[in-house]
Amino acid sequence: MASFQLQADTGRGVLHQRPDPISLETVQKKVSQGAGNLLPWDTILIGHPKCHTYVPTLAVNGKAFGIIDDAHIFSDFLRDFSHVTHDRREGPMKIVWTYLKNCIRHPQWIFRALTYFLPRIWKIKKDLIAGKGRTNKISFFIQNFMDKDNLDSERIDACSFMVMTKEGPVSMCKHNANRDDYILQPIQIEDGSKTFYPLPSDRKLEPVMVEAETLVN
Repeated sequence: MASFQLQADTGRGVLHQRPDPISLETVQKKVSQGAGNLLPWDTILIGHPKCHTYVPTLAVNGKAFGIIDDAHIFSDFLRDFSHVTHDRREGPMKIVWTYLKNCIRHPQWIFRALTYFLPRIWKIKKDLIAGKGRTNKISFFIQNFMDKDNLDSERIDACSFMVMTKEGPVSMCKHNANRDDYILQPIQIEDGSKTFYPLPSDRKLEPVMVEAETLVN
């Protein structure tokens, strides 16, 4: 997976709001440019569409091709195969076999899969020949974080990238905006005899500037 996290102003650090040219749309265009063709970013939706975009691709001959570009067939696939689970460490052949066995329950998918993938494979035949049939897979994921002072409640409610806190899962952007309120909370020891304070009482909360030379040395 190649994951791109867009800069956000969390109120900490040196870099704050991102330059205007850096946006979900411009990064999508740059990734598509590097892939060698326009990728179908809007087929698979994860969380809020303004927050995340995801596209699985087939890497062939130095290019990346979006293999899922039909939202309707993808929706049908989720409906019929949502019960199927697999371990990604098992390898591609075993994963494919897992789904093939489940096609017995939905035999129409054998025909749908053939009519869906064969034309797409034919479309990239020149690259398959040039690459001597060698293929790989790579998924592109872009995360568009929000600035501390520009949180959108609708996007927070639909968040699919959360941080676990003692109050339950919290949107990453909301957590980033109020990080110290979460990570510096005193923790009561189980037997109730002590309280753990993450930050010593004599330590200041002001950010410390670290020069690059200091990091190198």
